[in-house]
Amino acid sequence: MNDAACKNGALVSQQTWVKESRFGNWFQATGMWTGYVLNEATSDLADLLAKHPRLTPQKPVVLDAGCGEGAGFTFIETLLDPARIVAIDIDPQMIPRAQSEAGKVKVPVEVRQGSVQQLTIASETIDVVFCHQTVHHLNDQPAALREFYRVLKPGGLLLMAESCRTFIHSLPVRLLFRHPEGVQKTADEYLDLVTRIGFTFSNDQVARPYPFWSLPDFGFREWAGLKPSHKEATQVRLIAQLG
Repeated sequence: MNDAACKNGALVSQQTWVKESRFGNWFQATGMWTGYVLNEATSDLADLLAKHPRLTPQKPVVLDAGCGEGAGFTFIETLLDPARIVAIDIDPQMIPRAQSEAGKVKVPVEVRQGSVQQLTIASETIDVVFCHQTVHHLNDQPAALREFYRVLKPGGLLLMAESCRTFIHSLPVRLLFRHPEGVQKTADEYLDLVTRIGFTFSNDQVARPYPFWSLPDFGFREWAGLKPSHKEATQVRLIAQLG
């Protein structure tokens, strides 16, 4: 991010980010978010990594891209045993909360305010990018993926978990949360974007789940033994490498 953009947070927000609703900010601080959204996604990412143990670098420098309140710090510490974490979020309200969470983990955490679409990080200095539920909030998603590619070292990893278009366009989400229009993608479209940027991955490095909380009927049809109503994945989880 250039100096002018850094000094004008309102300009950055207007260009790159749709401010979350008050409900959305409240929800991210609840146990529902941690238990049903973050924990499920990180569990899937851990399972995918377990299939490829050689991919995980030793004592990596990890970028938490769109860290929010810092709920992912504990997961990053447990799974990756990093040397340090660089955490970035564009919302100024998140920064003091993330700094508070940083004090709860043993690994050093540097919390910064900024845009993941214009990172103030030198090229090839990050071992792992952890990006949980961030890309679908961005107006320019390819820019963020290009930045992740730029800052990763050769052989670096992208750990990405995203909500897909069918979920973001559902009525409850549209009523309660705020997202940019015209950029939401299906699971396959997110995977295609990652590939076009230059990342590589195999089929067993991808998960396309549809947790009950992301379904229009909250999984009632499956619970009742009926044919599921969903036609495509509502979430995508991915471990990708620099190509």
